[in-house]
Order: sequence, then C-alpha cells, then structure tokens
Amino acid sequence: MDGVQGTEDERPALAALLALLHERKEACGATFLGLEKRTGFNRSQIQRAFRITSKLELSIALAEKLDSALKADGKIIAARRIAYQEQAELRARRGAATPADSEGSEEGDETNRREALAALAAGASALTLRIGTSSRGPGRADLFAAKRTVADLAARYPTTPHDALLPEVGRHWRAAEAVLADGWRSDRYRGEFQVVAGQLTCLLSRLAFNMGDHDESAQFLDLMERHVEASGDPGLGAAAAGMWSSLFFYQGDYLEALRAAQDGHRWRYKYDEARLFGYEARALGALGDPAALEALDMMERSLGPVSVAEAGGEPFTEEYARSVRGHSLARLGRLGEALEITTTAIAEYDLQGQAPYESHGNAYLSHAMALLGLDVEESARATLRALDIIDGRPTHTVLQRAGELAGQMGRYQGVAVVKELHGRLAGSGARVLPAGPAT
Repeated sequence: MDGVQGTEDERPALAALLALLHERKEACGATFLGLEKRTGFNRSQIQRAFRITSKLELSIALAEKLDSALKADGKIIAARRIAYQEQAELRARRGAATPADSEGSEEGDETNRREALAALAAGASALTLRIGTSSRGPGRADLFAAKRTVADLAARYPTTPHDALLPEVGRHWRAAEAVLADGWRSDRYRGEFQVVAGQLTCLLSRLAFNMGDHDESAQFLDLMERHVEASGDPGLGAAAAGMWSSLFFYQGDYLEALRAAQDGHRWRYKYDEARLFGYEARALGALGDPAALEALDMMERSLGPVSVAEAGGEPFTEEYARSVRGHSLARLGRLGEALEITTTAIAEYDLQGQAPYESHGNAYLSHAMALLGLDVEESARATLRALDIIDGRPTHTVLQRAGELAGQMGRYQGVAVVKELHGRLAGSGARVLPAGPAT
C-alpha cells in the first residue's frame, strides 16, 4: 500500500491512519479526482495525505472532509487524533529536532513566524517617523486596488491560517505605508490611503496577537492609532479599542480590558458596538462583577444583520454573541444557563461549512468552561475539540484558554481524557497554567 511501508515500527498510529484511508478509499471506489471535487481540497493535498511516511500532515479540516466523503463514521478523525498524539510524544522523546527533520517542522515554522513578525514590527517604528513628507501621490486606480485588497484579506482572515496570511498582509501593508511615507503632490486621496494603511496595520496587529506575540501586536497598534488620529476614521478607532481590550484581557489585566472596550463606544461605529459590549461583559465576568449582565443585554440589543467582514474582526454574529454570553455566565457561576447557551452556539458553528476557526474553537472553550463544574470529562472533550478545530492553524486565544482550562483540571489527571488533553497541549507547545479563573 503506497505510503504505509516504513511507518509501522516507529509510528504505528500513523501507519494505522494511512491503512484506514486506503481501506476506505478502496471500499468506496473513490478516486483522487472525485475526492478533490467532494472535499474542496486540491488533489495534491489529498494525495499527500495518503503518502505520508514520516510526519503527519493531514489537517483536521481535510480529515473531516475525507471522513464524510469516505463514509468512515468518525474513524478517520479519531485515527488522526491518535496519530497527532503519537507525533507529539515522539517529538518529546527525541528532544530538539535533528537537522534532517527540522525543515518544515512546527518548531521551524514557529521560528520563521516570529522572525517575520519581528521584522514587520521594526518596520512599524520606522514608518511612524516617515509618514507625512511630500513628493508625489498615487491615483484613483491605486486606491481602488488597495481597497479591494483589504476587503479580500478581511474576508479570508477568519478561515486562513495566520502564518499563510502573514507575508501577504505584510507585503500590502509595506506598499500602503510607503505611499504615505513617500508623500504627495496632492492631498486628494491621502485620507483614504491613511484608512487603508490603518486597516492593514490592524490586520497585522491581529495576526501578531493570535500568534502569541503581544509586544509586536502592541507595536502595530501604536502605529494604527497614528492612522486613527490622522484620518479620524470611526471604524479604525473602534477596531483599535477592541484590539487593546483583547491584548489587556489575555494579559490578565481585566480592568484595562474593560476601559479599552468602554472607550471604543465614543466612535459610535455600528459594526463594532456589539463586539465592544461583549468585550466589556467578558472583562466584567472575569472580575466577577454582575454588571456583566447589563453589558450582555447591551451586546444583544446592538446586534445587527451579518455584514461584510472588516479588518477589525469578522462580523459579530448571533452565535458569536452566544459564545460570549455563555463564557460570561460561566465566569459568574451560572453554569446551567451558560451550558444551554453554549450548546446552541457550538451547534450553530458546527453546521457551518467554513466557520471562522478562532471563534469556532473559542465557542467550544466557552462550552468547556460551562461544563467544568458539572462534568470534567465532557469539559476535557470539548477542550480537545477546540484544539482539533485549530489544528494546523495555531491560534493564541484558543491555546491560552485551553491551557487555563487544563490547569483547572489538574487534580483529575488520573482521568484518561484529561491526561490526553495535557499531553496534547504539551505537544503543541502551549502552557498548562496553574489553577485559577479560566478565560
């Protein structure tokens, strides 16, 4: 069987996964062309999944599609999870990667991501000083193309791996900032280019934040606020407030997270009003303040119809709001109410073919938090499901919250699924934080 030979001795779980894939493909009489059409993944990605010999490269998204297309009743997803755990344990036993297997490794990828972010953040400081000189300006066609680029990147952000999007956003960001820094013969389009540059800076701040690089994220936010001051754009102002709130929240500074979200309302920007009230509720819930309930009510009153994604974040949908409400109620100890809401939220996300993976994963973590005081095993399973969703697309908010939830389960490590969760987090490089209020 192509791709299985040579894996059985050291990687029996990977060999079993490969054998299952080939078995189901043969049983269904499937072809790679047919699987390409049915899964939406290109043929080379699918063929690679059937040929792996030394490293697991089958993403959870492709595993789910193949499981459905090959009528495996969840067996491919389960086998992939075991193979993933095997890979993590093997890496831990080996210690540092050898030169032969470091190329393309998760450790190497992480180094490359951090180097790219550091270079971009350094550029942010330099560009802050350069903006405002004068020589020449762009035309209307340049502005049209730049706006279309931002719209495309914002639409793709929720479902595209951060490391894949980073170089593309960075390239367009440099171009937009260079337009401002090189100056103008006319100020005709300057204000609109200032907004475009601010939106791309916002995307870079979000990417840095979701890769766990908070200092770089703050650096981009400083530059973004220069664009807010120069343009007075309410969308940029509200988005910056939301980003600051998230940065402070995930640093554990809930009072500053609350103040940043409250400050964002001064822009009266409808797209972000529900999000900002949700961030208020999140911070108040973490502080144990019942005023979170009032903020949640304001969040729901501010919900509007789903609109086009903007650089500040994907639209604040009803399922997103349910996840935030469930999270906040769980923090206030109202577990029964929270569980009913989070159950609905994850069901809604599960039905979406291309759900935003960060929001989808965090919905499962809100569900896990509601379950924690009721059923530890189910809470651990929900947390594992969140990790499945972001597999191959590491997202700091999900990894940090999963680590904090795992810390809450520390005394239950004798329970198999809790032990699996701890091992999975160790394999991902995420920290299991000491017991304390989970975010």
